[in-house]
Amino acid sequence: MDKKKSSLKKVFLCYPQVVFFFFILHNSVFAMENINQFVSVQSARRILSLPKRECPLILSDSTSTGRVLPTLSGQLHQFCTDQREFYSKSNLFFGAGLLLAGGFMAHLQSDQRIQSWYQTDIRNAAIDDIAAVVKHLGSGEKMLPLYLTAAAAGYFFKKNSRLKPVGNWAQLSLRMILTGAPPVVLLQRILGASRPTENDARWRPFNDDNAVSGHAFMGAVPLLAAAKMSESSLAKSIFYLASPLTAWSRMNDNKHYFSQIMLGWSIAFISSRSLDDKSNRMAFILLSPAGNTFITRLRFVF
Repeated sequence: MDKKKSSLKKVFLCYPQVVFFFFILHNSVFAMENINQFVSVQSARRILSLPKRECPLILSDSTSTGRVLPTLSGQLHQFCTDQREFYSKSNLFFGAGLLLAGGFMAHLQSDQRIQSWYQTDIRNAAIDDIAAVVKHLGSGEKMLPLYLTAAAAGYFFKKNSRLKPVGNWAQLSLRMILTGAPPVVLLQRILGASRPTENDARWRPFNDDNAVSGHAFMGAVPLLAAAKMSESSLAKSIFYLASPLTAWSRMNDNKHYFSQIMLGWSIAFISSRSLDDKSNRMAFILLSPAGNTFITRLRFVF
């Protein structure tokens, strides 16, 4: 009993720090927007095809793909924007609902019943072979080098029509990981659930680190990123439907309960949802000379 009280005390002590950290991330973009703007006047002239007599002042930007803002400050601004969108009110409410559902499943033995039914009535050798393939999408050791290589190829070979979309896909995947990985790790530690092999799905704060499936999160990222980039409705649907495959493989291999793979995939989905592609949308204030004064115009570029 004392040990349980100690664990709960740790949770309550940790929450204010976590909330404060999320609050800083959520609001830091406002401070970033008031610092020196990230696109040079020359770049703005080129984007807008302006005559020399018009002076562009960058009002704001919401670039999400990294194609216009390759600088370090631009990437930092993008990171802060992604974090703020991830921790929006709608996403927090959605996440709270998922945690509530996961908690009920873990503590009412629903997880154990689903796991027992699946392992007894569904799992077979053919399914194991499929799971053995798709589970690799969730391996950070294998996928992160792939993302970094693809992103670098897209950056250094921008004129290559085949490599550029691959680079954009890798950048989007990395942004999703940077956005969703911190809450995955945090919830793994705080909730403290164990694996099916330990026959205990209940949340035991800081007791273990399996409450959220990291493989389910990582395995969904590349497919959700591809879905966001797809213009074809058919391709988009296929990628979305395939995105839980790695999560399913973890339940099939008896590594995670259903609530744990649900939370892992859901965080990846929220991450992708937070990176709405408002790519290259920018707003400029244009100052045009008119006699002894200037005419101010607002212009948007999409």
